[in-house]
Amino acid sequence: MNLVKVNTSGISYEVDIDQEWKEFKESEFDCQLESASSWNFWMTQLFGVDLPQETKNKFWNEFQKPAAGKARIIAVYGLKWANYADHFSLLKSAIDLIKDRDDGKLADKAEDALLHFASIGMRFAEMTARRDHRDFRRMAELIKDGGIPSGKRCGEDELNAEIMREFTIHFRNTRTLPTKKQLREAVGENDAERFRKSLFQLGLSGLPQSSKAGHPS
Repeated sequence: MNLVKVNTSGISYEVDIDQEWKEFKESEFDCQLESASSWNFWMTQLFGVDLPQETKNKFWNEFQKPAAGKARIIAVYGLKWANYADHFSLLKSAIDLIKDRDDGKLADKAEDALLHFASIGMRFAEMTARRDHRDFRRMAELIKDGGIPSGKRCGEDELNAEIMREFTIHFRNTRTLPTKKQLREAVGENDAERFRKSLFQLGLSGLPQSSKAGHPS
């Protein structure tokens, strides 16, 4: 076990990052892509990445920016779901947790499961306390339009979508962050400025420039 403590919506709990990594590796690629686009996934999995802390901090500072999160949702799911990003995240968290329960994945980690349920419940409670009926209308629209649970995918000819795809594949195969050079070669993008802008939009501009910059000498 390799436990790290995280805090979500004011609730602290421990995550076994090695087990989380194992489940990530064994999941379907669509699920891996969804995970790799989520700041919540990296909030824990960065602890297991064998890179200097300074490199990981630089990546995290860019990745967690709200605008970048929206760009990743557009790349992975499409514009509709990006416009309702908070509602989409809440619905997906709830549905994924129930699916894990029904698949028997929570049987050996009941305490963690209770904390996840409590965190989701708190987010619903906060939404209810705002007394804004539009929150629930937006969630209803997402469910009605088929954005839950899997969402729609953008075409792979879109640069941002392809970058997220290759970013996910690299992490799945290596359990470390790709460099900008590795990503650019993987997507075959010849326009350096276009590639740089895409990385910035997706919150990936904090990736190391090269393996020499990303690893201790």
